[in-house]
Amino acid sequence: MKKRLAVALTILLSGCGPSGAPMQPGQWEIVTSGQINGRQMPGQGPQTTTRCLRAQGPDPSRMMILSLLENQSCDIEGITVANGRIGGALQCSEFYSISASQPPVTGRYSATEFELTTSRPALGLTITANITGRRTGSC
Repeated sequence: MKKRLAVALTILLSGCGPSGAPMQPGQWEIVTSGQINGRQMPGQGPQTTTRCLRAQGPDPSRMMILSLLENQSCDIEGITVANGRIGGALQCSEFYSISASQPPVTGRYSATEFELTTSRPALGLTITANITGRRTGSC
């Protein structure tokens, strides 16, 4: 009985979570929001943009995700993008800080959607950025 239950759970859960399929290049709707200590940044709600994400080569998902993070004024080489998961840390040299910070990046992706979060401490606060996207068509 336990073995059948375990097999049934495995089958049910295998359809959940990231698929590991590469992200599809194309037109993407991207929603960016920020929070300070878990509360929305004052005077700012989520911002929605549309962007054409293109990538060539053996790892299009990595190239597309890194293109979203490159405006963070941080080194993005420490980010891994594989098997439907996004992880690692940005390497940021802060202007007002004595030492560099390493904000963690976590998230997931599939062929047609992604979500990622970065979080960094600043002056005793935690600033969190959430970026989600969904593919809406071709460029």
